[in-house]
Amino acid sequence: MKRLFVIVALGAMLGTSCGVRHVKPYEVKRRQYKPLEKPEAPLPKKTDGSVWQTGASGGTLFTDVRAFAKNDIVTIRIEETASATRASKTMLGRNSSLGMGASVIGVFGTPGSNGQSNKGIAGANAEKSVESGGETSRKDEVRFTIAATVTRVLANGNLYLEGHRVVLVNEEEHHFHISGVARPEDIEQDNKIPSYKLAEAHVEFTGRGNITNEEQAGWLGRFLHHIWPF
Repeated sequence: MKRLFVIVALGAMLGTSCGVRHVKPYEVKRRQYKPLEKPEAPLPKKTDGSVWQTGASGGTLFTDVRAFAKNDIVTIRIEETASATRASKTMLGRNSSLGMGASVIGVFGTPGSNGQSNKGIAGANAEKSVESGGETSRKDEVRFTIAATVTRVLANGNLYLEGHRVVLVNEEEHHFHISGVARPEDIEQDNKIPSYKLAEAHVEFTGRGNITNEEQAGWLGRFLHHIWPF
């Protein structure tokens, strides 16, 4: 009985070490892309009795290895740089003055003892100015390479590409996802295309695990941040 328990325990340990364990239940991301034109380009029919097939990759003697059909693979170079700068300055000013005067009249309507009118015996002056300014700056840069698959060929010949990659290192899981529409002529001779040539591109780089959790504020800190009035 003891020997059987040891064998079962060793089997469980080996099974755990051999399998890939994700940080959380893993679901492959799929983008629901809806082009302006619904019909897709029909696939060319294969013909019998010919060495070179029209619908196959490299179907003629004059084609190269660039992707052009459904399920072909193309390499995308992610070269995304986003920078933004915002500056604001506010100046408010207000100036006001007030003066009052009166004549000192004698008892019988004659001027006062000094014989002059006393003007400007009371006055007030107020001035207020407010000046404020602020400036924010941010820059993000993402560079990596990922392989994508041609999932759709649109009616005008453009290719809809979508690629996904998962990297799991030391309990930290990284997800790379990209999708977009490419023109076949923009794909280079080595079957690569830069991300800035993709139309309607979605580029996502997310992570989850120990490092990601430590970078986030705790629930109490997030709560106080929302209700703190200052």
